[in-house]
Amino acid sequence: MTASVILKDSVGRQITLGMELGRGGEGAVYDVREDEGTVAKIYHKPPTPDHAAKLEAMAHAANSNLLKLAAWPTSVLTRGNQRVGFLMPKASGYRAAFELYGPKLRLQKFPTADWRFLIRAAANTARAFNVVHASGNIIGDVNHGNLVIAKDATVRLIDCDSFQITDGRKTWFCEVGVGTHQPPEMQGRSYAGLTRTANHDAFGLAVLIFQMLCLGRHPYSGRFLGRGDPPAIEDAIREFRYAYGGDARTTLMAPPPASLSVEALPSQIRQMFEGAFLQSRGRGARPDARLWTSALSDLEGQLRNCSIVGSHYYLRSLPTCPWCDLESLSGAALFPVVFVDGPGVQDRFMLLWRQMEAERLPPPRPPMPDAPPAVPDPKAKAAGSRLRTIAAGVGFALLAGGVALAELPGAGIVLAAVLGMVLLAVHRGLRAPFRRALSGTRDEWDSLRKEWGTCERDPLQIRAALYGLRKAYEGVQADRAARLRQLHDHRRAAQLREYLDRFQIVGAKIRGIGPARAATLQSYNIETASDVEFQAVVAVPGFGPRTAQNLVAWRTQLERRFRFDPRRGVPESEIAAVENTIGIKRRQLEQRLSVGLGELKAAIRDEQIARASLQDKFNAIAARRGQAVADSRAASIFFGRV
Repeated sequence: MTASVILKDSVGRQITLGMELGRGGEGAVYDVREDEGTVAKIYHKPPTPDHAAKLEAMAHAANSNLLKLAAWPTSVLTRGNQRVGFLMPKASGYRAAFELYGPKLRLQKFPTADWRFLIRAAANTARAFNVVHASGNIIGDVNHGNLVIAKDATVRLIDCDSFQITDGRKTWFCEVGVGTHQPPEMQGRSYAGLTRTANHDAFGLAVLIFQMLCLGRHPYSGRFLGRGDPPAIEDAIREFRYAYGGDARTTLMAPPPASLSVEALPSQIRQMFEGAFLQSRGRGARPDARLWTSALSDLEGQLRNCSIVGSHYYLRSLPTCPWCDLESLSGAALFPVVFVDGPGVQDRFMLLWRQMEAERLPPPRPPMPDAPPAVPDPKAKAAGSRLRTIAAGVGFALLAGGVALAELPGAGIVLAAVLGMVLLAVHRGLRAPFRRALSGTRDEWDSLRKEWGTCERDPLQIRAALYGLRKAYEGVQADRAARLRQLHDHRRAAQLREYLDRFQIVGAKIRGIGPARAATLQSYNIETASDVEFQAVVAVPGFGPRTAQNLVAWRTQLERRFRFDPRRGVPESEIAAVENTIGIKRRQLEQRLSVGLGELKAAIRDEQIARASLQDKFNAIAARRGQAVADSRAASIFFGRV
């Protein structure tokens, strides 16, 4: 149907179609010239009488809440006597939900969105589900293609004419569905004539929320730990193989590499996911839309901002930022952070560095001084004099006795031994009080000497370690210049990546790639044509060489249409990616330098306190130690012996 065609609405008003806004398998959407806030969906083939009656019932049930959150029919359109479509509120500036999930598409389509934005979008999705359920209707065909999101995180449900609608005793069934978002009890069944419930929708809602919070990962897509080929997502759902449930021995599934750990989510939300995805929680007890709305609204209030990357928000109960860990592991930017050098932009690292260099470090700690000399106590002098007198007498006695007993050598030895023992006993007795005083200070003195020579946090060593950060920082700056230069030298490759990133795997016509396989690829960070590489694809569980070749052939076909423009500079997205990577490294070094500066200041302060304490201890013992040494030396047979 072309523009300018004149139709009639339910009350006979004239409706003129304007420009075509979009086209799908069922029909096309047009502007309405009489009302810029309304659009018309015109079917390629006229709806059956039963489907037309469904549209009439939906238009009759329309209310302000439904019209705010859903592309809900407001009036049936006719041409002559034939129903051809319906009117619905116009929604501008919305994008498909899957463009918000994965990092690459999100950075393109939602360049300012951080995790808080994803949480708000998830909460708004739950609110939309609740409005539909409160009206007595069921969405049925839950999938991310039927959900669109605006730049302010508000959402709208589209393709509402496929919903399960109940009007009095009449129910129009939803006879379509995407297996990746259908609950286990719906897998492998025909949807024809099947009555759906809000509990069925609750499963699909939980999948949508999981994909938003966990950056495009599907809860049933992961590493298969069993034998043989991994199950398809639909089979994994039917078998309750929730990859993030923590009981890998039962599910034989584990999360894909570089996935957000569910431990990064509050326990309430982890339990709600388990309630939606695990058989043990019971099929009739899945968390409903109201519970999700409340839990997600609470989640945003539990976040804190990362000190390294300003766009990272995470649970304040976690010790470190999980997004920093994932970015380091994957090498890809998850959220928009661009660091730009230029006039007026302060380099925080260099500010911290100048603060570090301004710190006055104490000189190396000198050796502990010796105890000051002291005048021996008169008693010690007297004891020493007496000992020397006795020793002289013993020596004279030995000499005289030796002459007298010259002819009796054995007797001389006995005499010498007796006199020596007498001298030793006298020596010990006279020196005993002075030796005890010396011994009493020895342990304390030795302990102080050991403490004096030990510095647990030497400021000089800490500062020396920080110079390694300066070298690393200079390396990052050089790396930034080299990367930007390389981008300029390889502009063709950069333009090609930018071009291929426009083509998303979700929704593309690729042999062997349906919604389930596209969701699996997204769980392994393969989102657009530029991500398609043979080895990367065959590394995904369940993807063999034939499927990988189909994807590569699709990419190759797109590449043939690419035209390099030598007049263009490097794409801004490529520059932003470099600045993001370098900025993260700089912030990490800034953080480490900030911590190191704090440690340096603390070490200087501790060293000053320690030196003052050591000096006090030295002053308290030095005089006693010096006196004990002087007395011990004085009270000795030999001068100077301690």
